[in-house]
Amino acid sequence: MSEEIKSILEVALGDEESAMVHISNFMQEYQSVKKVKAALIIDVQKGLEGTHLTELTICDPLEKGIQAPYMATNDMVVRHMPEPGDYLVLYDDGYVSISPAKAFNDGYLPVRGIAGSDYLMDFGAAIDFVRSGAKIARKGWNGKGMFVVYQKGYPEGIPCNKQTAEAWGMNEGDLFKCRPYLQLKTADGSHCMWSPSVSDVLGDDWVIVNS
Repeated sequence: MSEEIKSILEVALGDEESAMVHISNFMQEYQSVKKVKAALIIDVQKGLEGTHLTELTICDPLEKGIQAPYMATNDMVVRHMPEPGDYLVLYDDGYVSISPAKAFNDGYLPVRGIAGSDYLMDFGAAIDFVRSGAKIARKGWNGKGMFVVYQKGYPEGIPCNKQTAEAWGMNEGDLFKCRPYLQLKTADGSHCMWSPSVSDVLGDDWVIVNS
């Protein structure tokens, strides 16, 4: 480990220079399920003459036919000089950064994946995605067009309609509270509340559905 990297990863305890500890001792673990947009970097031209810019050639990671140049500023590349295979990442707040390929691929799956694609995950990862708004399905499901979505329910309640009132012995218009639930689009196009089976929970063939 270089001295530069070591200095970034350590903090001092008190005034003792010798009492250096790794910064991870002051951190908690977090897991992200946020969505970002990213382009694949396929070429890097460092230090363009007369500028402080680095020209990146980027393309859609899933459709690599169209390429475009992107001028990265010095502050974007000072910590990590991009290489072909890395990613240019755009966040919801407009912030743009460069991510090494391994770090990005370990943390993100393409939302545009479809049932039958190569991007498979276990149920734990699928639940994280469905709660963030994605549609999920198992690659092994036989029914065409089936997928699961997350419904937020009505935790604060809504006025119940006649059918609900009769089913629950309530008065029409009474406040009806409903907790969040999972809903399945079935092969015939209808919808129903859904609970996973043991096989679903243990399955590792979950995919993101684009529909």
